[in-house]
Amino acid sequence: MFKVHALQIGQGYGYVPSGTSGVSVMQIHNEEGAAHSTVLMLHVYDGVLRFYSGAAIEPDIYDRWFRLNVMHDVGA
Repeated sequence: MFKVHALQIGQGYGYVPSGTSGVSVMQIHNEEGAAHSTVLMLHVYDGVLRFYSGAAIEPDIYDRWFRLNVMHDVGA
């Protein structure tokens, strides 16, 4: 039997105005019935782009454009 993997690719641009905090920039939702509803969430807290509310991805995200590229292997 073969396991089918679906690769999803996305690209987008974003801008976070100064003073914005607690917002979600991107989310990847998990399959229905999974233990967690998301596999990835990028949030901005006090000018820092973070993986969920933990690890810093980009330390100074305010007042500039950024490009976000995503490759997600659904079957992984």
